[in-house]
Amino acid sequence: AVEWMKKEGCDKGRATAARSHLNSSLMEFAVNMAKSEGWERVANLFRHFLEEMWQGGLQTVLNERLNKEIREQETRVSASKQTARLSRYGNICESDLLKLYERDLVEVPHGEAPLSNAMEDTEELFVPTSQPDTEMDLQRILGANPMQTWTSQTIKRSYGELHLMVQAYKAKDASMVTKSWRTSCLPVGEVILIRTAPGEAHNCDVFYVLYSLGGAAAGWPMKRAAAHCYLVPDLKAIEYKVITNFEIVFVLPTRGGSPLACNIMRASGKNIDIGVNLAIVGSPVPLLKWQLQRGYANIGEQPLTELCALEDAPELLPEERVGNTEDQIVARLALKNK
Repeated sequence: AVEWMKKEGCDKGRATAARSHLNSSLMEFAVNMAKSEGWERVANLFRHFLEEMWQGGLQTVLNERLNKEIREQETRVSASKQTARLSRYGNICESDLLKLYERDLVEVPHGEAPLSNAMEDTEELFVPTSQPDTEMDLQRILGANPMQTWTSQTIKRSYGELHLMVQAYKAKDASMVTKSWRTSCLPVGEVILIRTAPGEAHNCDVFYVLYSLGGAAAGWPMKRAAAHCYLVPDLKAIEYKVITNFEIVFVLPTRGGSPLACNIMRASGKNIDIGVNLAIVGSPVPLLKWQLQRGYANIGEQPLTELCALEDAPELLPEERVGNTEDQIVARLALKNK
């Protein structure tokens, strides 16, 4: 899907494919290892690499947790918040974290040799070396770094963008990337209905929106039963939805249901699984009407600008983009739909 988007996609699609984490050297290494075993088993080299990588990560976690225990001990024991090195070492030896992380304590034998000078023992460890044979490219090191720095938000966004590219590849429709800004208009924490067949709001997928990722929205599928809808209890992984057409999306007004509602409905003979449920308190509302009634809350500037163009609302000129730009765009949308 990523390679197809690079070749067939628009400018936005190619930019989305270019920043995919599947383009990283680590993923290329993983793919090459999988190819070497015919995609049937994990190569020994790759297994060893993963074991070493995760052990390194666990070692960092262990160090942080041990450091926290030492700091807590210092705070309790001493007003100066300092303890002796031997005391800190004793706290580490007595900690249950070593057993939890399966780390062996290094036993130091008690010898009879005379104590040596620590400075003399370590002098040989720090020997100045000659200048490197090759000149270092300081401009590359100190200059602007084009490498993307991953955060929790960018990682979540990469999953949504990957799903978007897969959907576009399956439909052989690269324009889905251009139209996917509509997904940003989904209200987080609400139940939406996505129409799958002709009809006002029937034959719909029921979906609870957890968070929006720009090109795709992550959420939990739901089922409807009488005046309630409930989360699918046996879901294996969070699902993603891409919206390219406002006309097939509705918001279903709901409120939190009683935890006993499922049991009560099951006792009355209704076929409903036990799980988190919401009570339906109104008729489905078209997505754009729902957002208009709430002032397009929690929608970013870029989707609002795209919505202005779609609704033929007056465009906000560059010299008018002062102060709170989003409020000005919302005002123009409201006047257009008055």
